[in-house]
Amino acid sequence: MADPAFLHRVQAGIRLIERGELEQAERLFRQLTEAHPRDAGLWNLLGAAQHKAGRFEEALAACQHALELDRRNPDYLYSVGSILFNLDRPDEAAKKFRATLSARPNHIDALLDLGRSLRDMGDLRQAETIFMRVLQRAPSSQEAYIDLCNLYESQDRNEEAERCFREGIAQLPRPEDLHFFLSLLLLKQGRFAEGWAEYQWRSSRRNELAGAKLPFWTWRETPWSGRLDGQRVAMWPEQGLGDILFFLRFSERVRRLGARTVLYLPRRLVGIVRRAECVDEVSELSDGAGLSRESVLLGDLPFMLASGDETPEPLRLKPLQERLETMRRRLADCGPAPYIGLTWRAGLKTGPQRYQLIKDIPLEDFARAAARLPGTLVAVQRNPEADEVAQLATLAGRPVGDFSDVNADLEDALALMACLDDYVGVSNTNMHLRAGVRPQAHVLVPLPPEWRWMAQGEESPWYRNFSIFRQKYRNDWKEPLEQLINSFENRDFS
Repeated sequence: MADPAFLHRVQAGIRLIERGELEQAERLFRQLTEAHPRDAGLWNLLGAAQHKAGRFEEALAACQHALELDRRNPDYLYSVGSILFNLDRPDEAAKKFRATLSARPNHIDALLDLGRSLRDMGDLRQAETIFMRVLQRAPSSQEAYIDLCNLYESQDRNEEAERCFREGIAQLPRPEDLHFFLSLLLLKQGRFAEGWAEYQWRSSRRNELAGAKLPFWTWRETPWSGRLDGQRVAMWPEQGLGDILFFLRFSERVRRLGARTVLYLPRRLVGIVRRAECVDEVSELSDGAGLSRESVLLGDLPFMLASGDETPEPLRLKPLQERLETMRRRLADCGPAPYIGLTWRAGLKTGPQRYQLIKDIPLEDFARAAARLPGTLVAVQRNPEADEVAQLATLAGRPVGDFSDVNADLEDALALMACLDDYVGVSNTNMHLRAGVRPQAHVLVPLPPEWRWMAQGEESPWYRNFSIFRQKYRNDWKEPLEQLINSFENRDFS
């Protein structure tokens, strides 16, 4: 019989992982593995804590050690496969998932992740077959519906994707996420009125989005009708900084309806938005402060305003003069104008939207294009890897100024965006800042595209002066990068 004290510590560690107290969990399981080095389960739990914390290499080592101690255990096989998948090693991950299924044929998570691995390997037909098999075995799997629908969408099979979403909505008892993903499909196609109505479903998780636990305006109510004279409307942020900046374009309309508008924001954005004068009052975000039944999430505004097919211009932003002067001096030290900003990676490498939101151009491909751009190159990459900017310069065969540090301060980033003559890269927070200060940008859009860049076309109604260069085939950047270079020919920067 196992020692009760030992079992208590193991269970306590599992609860720590479940609560997200990962440092404590890792510390506990390290102690336990030192005391019981041959216990494969402890090594797997140590890896689980590290995996959840995003420390994939350490997690892989721990879970591989568990597998060495018990080579046929399907739980350890699956753990290793999951980590390999998050390390962008789908071929190796697929082998572990197949081994998991050989040992445990009804392991639904392994089957689902096998489909995702095949998808990332480019075997879309087999991935589709796997996702459909998951739905046959687990017809209430919302994740399988999302993966299958997004797979259709990535192949421009939009009618099939929409039909799949609606089938899942009819089938599942809690289809909130399917409604949300359907909204992105509709918005991407320019079906804005339908899309905003479906987009409201993400508000069923509004407390999670806003980080608050107090009531909001009941989102299932009809849009505002008529004037809002005398009403106080408190607007709350959600999702990322880019989303906040995007939806702020609707805020002025609320004030024009007669409401007194109050906006709660993360500290990093307060000064920037206050200078934009789009609301009556801007306050720093804090737990629950100002929340009431009159509170609304920024992403609710298009629906509540019944905006239909309207696409307001981005919010105009005003950089600080002293920051502008600093950035101009830094740029002059790098070389002569024109100054071209560069960003080649953004998005999520983990999580349910990984497939849709990851934007990553291989450095060698990006460097070949950068080598042919005019002027002085300026790297604005957030969290570059060690020596990555230097590698870009070497591959491009020309100097590249490293301005990655501006991402630590949004005021610096905004000032730089205002000083650059053009900005080239994937969509990220800086692209939204750029839209607030300068009309020129070249956006490299992966397949499948984010909804705000639309399903097709060289422009987006949300960013009318930005030029879009989009993938035709997933993971193939050759054609959009060539189109990008051609667009700079005979360009006059005067």
